[in-house]
Amino acid sequence: MDKFKSLLSPVRRLPHDVLQDIFELVCTSVSYDTFLSRDDLPLVSTTPFYLSSVCAYWHNVCLSSPL
Repeated sequence: MDKFKSLLSPVRRLPHDVLQDIFELVCTSVSYDTFLSRDDLPLVSTTPFYLSSVCAYWHNVCLSSPL
């Protein structure tokens, strides 16, 4: 039953471009706590990785985003 309720969730009805705008806002406003770094590599935000692992739709939105 919960599986079917999640299919009706309002976030699933958001258009691709609206969700992409939300992701861009989230990814550009994260703190440095969510970054991975090594001494010789630049900081890389982990937020896009988390967002893209939520579901296939979010994954596709993240892949099509310039972030």
